[in-house]
Amino acid sequence: MIRRVFCLILCLAFMLSACASPAAAPQATPIISTPPPAESMEALQSKKLTVSLCGETAALHPLLSREKNARSVLGLIFESLLETDALGDLQPCLASSWSHDSTGRIWTFRLRTQAVWQSALGTLSPEDVIFTLDLIREIGNDGPYAYLLDEISSWKAVGDDSVELVFSHTAFSSLYLLDFPILPAAGGYTADNAPMLMPGSGPYQIQDFPADDQILLERNKDWWKLPPSIEQIQVNFYPSLEAATSALSLRQVDVVETSSLTTDQYKYGNNATVFEYNSPELECIYLNLNTYVLQNRYLRQAISYALNRSGIAETAFIRHAVVVDTPVSPSSPLSRGTAMKYVYDPEEAGRLISRTGWKDSDGDGILDTTPSGAWQVLTLRLAAMDSPQQEEAASAISQQLRAVGIDVDLQILSRDEYKKAIEERSFDLLLASVYLDNVPDYTKLLGSDGALNLSRWSDETTDGYLAAARNALTMDELSAATAEIRTVFLDTQPMICLFYRTHSLLLSSRIEGVSCVRDGDAYCDIASWTLYHSEQ
Repeated sequence: MIRRVFCLILCLAFMLSACASPAAAPQATPIISTPPPAESMEALQSKKLTVSLCGETAALHPLLSREKNARSVLGLIFESLLETDALGDLQPCLASSWSHDSTGRIWTFRLRTQAVWQSALGTLSPEDVIFTLDLIREIGNDGPYAYLLDEISSWKAVGDDSVELVFSHTAFSSLYLLDFPILPAAGGYTADNAPMLMPGSGPYQIQDFPADDQILLERNKDWWKLPPSIEQIQVNFYPSLEAATSALSLRQVDVVETSSLTTDQYKYGNNATVFEYNSPELECIYLNLNTYVLQNRYLRQAISYALNRSGIAETAFIRHAVVVDTPVSPSSPLSRGTAMKYVYDPEEAGRLISRTGWKDSDGDGILDTTPSGAWQVLTLRLAAMDSPQQEEAASAISQQLRAVGIDVDLQILSRDEYKKAIEERSFDLLLASVYLDNVPDYTKLLGSDGALNLSRWSDETTDGYLAAARNALTMDELSAATAEIRTVFLDTQPMICLFYRTHSLLLSSRIEGVSCVRDGDAYCDIASWTLYHSEQ
């Protein structure tokens, strides 16, 4: 279990001023601008987009590929039962509608039978969904969708146009899992191989392989949605991110998807723009609740107020982050309308510390007297991974805690030492990166037996609200339960959330209309993109 938790963490483990008096403004001459006719705009548009696929790709197979870049490219060819929109809300895709039985565990999905398979393989049918799920089961842990096997216990066809999925529990939150690619049963896919042209149902299909390191996609004329304006997409393979960004600078490629922190340089040039989007990577601090002083919730709250999350993000992650004080992702509809409670407030941190009874008896700025009057320096061991980002973040955290009187023993650990600290719980504070998928279920993180609950938080009230969220049948029920989880979390602070990392899509300035990018699905709104012949 410790090894699994450690891997999860590692996978996981940012006036104008004028002294002179202004002169009188000259009288402006109005300019009437007439937009060019549609045929002129059409003439300005290019029909071929070039995108990058960086690094070593272990397998270009829709059910085997784990690399984010590869999954984004495959998302141009394949579609899922459901998808999420730019606001994080569930939307129909290959499933046009769905319903559930009285238990909330058996869900029936009506398929969009006007969806047509590429390579003349016919229309979408229940057999295609059954085939895909059977293949996921055959692949098992060798594929990225093995988690479905824990959530969906069985599946079967219902009539000619529907499938029935039986979930292991009441399943509204689990509907967010149904973004896996659906394959045609007659397409020639196996557990370890994909056919060369990889037929799917999406907006593009493979046309050719111009070179060993290139794939040419063409617009799918039979796609069930409105067709994108870009007719062809050429995928170029690059051995590294550096090679891909160099090609972007030389205008040899139009799109590079990256989690790199050094993308700001592209914001100041003329060749490219940067589109930032939220990732599932939560930067947080686990608290060892076996540590006596951390059992006081006022001290935990004080720590949270003492941290300048924006400053830490700027120092360690070059602002590639969105600050949070709960695990709910800022891109989730469940965070809509909520406000941060733990904004940086060292004075409030000081007031909360005074409620704990700890004092600074010698005036050196560090708490050194316990509530019982005994002399003891309040020192917390902060463990962090030996990486530039974690070291920078841990150093900033240490300084901010010392500013409110909490001494910090900063321990920068190697990978093995970090793993050992988790196993032996030889930390008071543990700086960690946790990968959370888009399923709005926080049981693993906050549940008493949660695999990612490294604080060892155990609370019946929290467990009750987690169960209510997990058993919700509607978004309203899920939102209400999540609001309760949020309230308890903010009051008790069993762990401290800092921010969600953001990733970047580097775009040629020839591209306009990008409004939605999802992690591992960079081209989810490709139909809204417009590509021009030259920079506008």
